[in-house]
Amino acid sequence: MKHLHDGMSCTRETLQQASEHRRLLLEMGDDHRQRTSAVSRRISILATSLPLKKACATCQLRSLALADAAVRRRSWYGCANRPAQVRPVGWWGLGIARILVGYLWYQQILWKLPPNFSGNNGLRQWMLREVAHPLVPLYGAFVRDVALTHYHLFGWITFLTEAAIALSLIFGLFGRWGALAGTLWAINLAVGLWDVPGEWYWTYLMLVLLNGIFLATAAGRYIGLDALVRGRVLPGLHGGLARVVDLIS
Repeated sequence: MKHLHDGMSCTRETLQQASEHRRLLLEMGDDHRQRTSAVSRRISILATSLPLKKACATCQLRSLALADAAVRRRSWYGCANRPAQVRPVGWWGLGIARILVGYLWYQQILWKLPPNFSGNNGLRQWMLREVAHPLVPLYGAFVRDVALTHYHLFGWITFLTEAAIALSLIFGLFGRWGALAGTLWAINLAVGLWDVPGEWYWTYLMLVLLNGIFLATAAGRYIGLDALVRGRVLPGLHGGLARVVDLIS
């Protein structure tokens, strides 16, 4: 009878721990790293605070190990029970600024439309200026020997890149990706046009800064479609796809 009583006690304590672990998992927030560290600390506290009887030490440790594995899996793939996104102060300003900068990128494709990218007065003219006044000689040589030689290929690359950045920022769809692409493309413009007469290099530095802010703050979630993606689409995804969508939105 004593062994039966110990076994029932072990089962009750294990079920109590499992219930506590489930509650901890459901408390996990949107930030994966903070969520993992916070829950892991609470599990460690739980492990040290509960008395371990010899008869049920094995099942208690096994329960803790399973809960810790579940925490790590949910931290990587995302949790279906995500709390509502907490909006920072001035979130509407981030959203409006993102839309305006996206419209700026849209305007920049209007004067270099395919198939000829507005001819000699469009993209080609600015490439020739970069060759004539290079900040970095290697960059100027690349534009002269590669980009101008394959003008239509690089024209399409330029047009599609700036169009994708514009659409992402205007609609707030996969805003982190759009902001990252905008930051890198603005750096490219800054290097190419820094020493061109009549160009104010601070324009491109501010463009780099603005896109970098949208990347750091995930601005597509404010007055943007990323809020819907994260609230309705992401919870239903799993594995690598969930991780990718989480990173770019």
